Amino acid sequence: MSGFRSIELAEASIRRIGEATQMDGSSFIREASLASPSPDSAIANFEKWLLSTSSPAMFLSALLGVPHIAENLFFVLGSSQPLADSIVQNPELASIFVDPTLLTLRPTLDALFIEGGGLLDASNSYLHGLDRLRYLKQRWTLPLVVNDLTGAWSAQDVWDAISVVAEGCVLLTRDWVWKDFSTKHGLEGDCPIEIIAFGKLGGRELNYSSDIDLVLVRSEAIDDALASRFANVLIA
Repeated sequence: MSGFRSIELAEASIRRIGEATQMDGSSFIREASLASPSPDSAIANFEKWLLSTSSPAMFLSALLGVPHIAENLFFVLGSSQPLADSIVQNPELASIFVDPTLLTLRPTLDALFIEGGGLLDASNSYLHGLDRLRYLKQRWTLPLVVNDLTGAWSAQDVWDAISVVAEGCVLLTRDWVWKDFSTKHGLEGDCPIEIIAFGKLGGRELNYSSDIDLVLVRSEAIDDALASRFANVLIA
């Protein structure tokens, strides 16, 4: 098991996974972890993720059935701790690693609006809706990161996908915030604030660390004072 900084910790993770699942996936787990940028992080994050799922044995079995796709999960878990944390916090995100159709989907505004609308309709509060929108962003960001890391998509494809996800999430957030804001202030109708993107988002060249440069433009349906208050809530 050369490649691990701590063979003892890696073996301990494999042992705990075997005890939790009553399955022997040790060979696959070792090989997949060692193929990632950071084998120690990959195996530790894999254990955290797998044991946080509703059925560790079922998920491990599914991964073992598609090892050539599942290896991407270890690659991500050993490449980015923030992404690994999001997968552990939302175990269902890893479903893309057992379903190749989900991994190859490219984001579109229509798809984001449909899925985002369903998540918001099912939310039970304003804050829960915002949390669901954060999940939506993670849900669509993860596959594009995998396709970026594996070289399946060109740089321009990745920039365009990141930009589409950002635009969709911004517009969904605007409308969700407006729904709460308008109810509190006795206002009716659709959001009277349009959003114009400049910089890399406007040029469809957004990368992972880019800021988004936005200008908010109000219509005559809302006065300056209320528009300013809404803008403050939106960007908070």
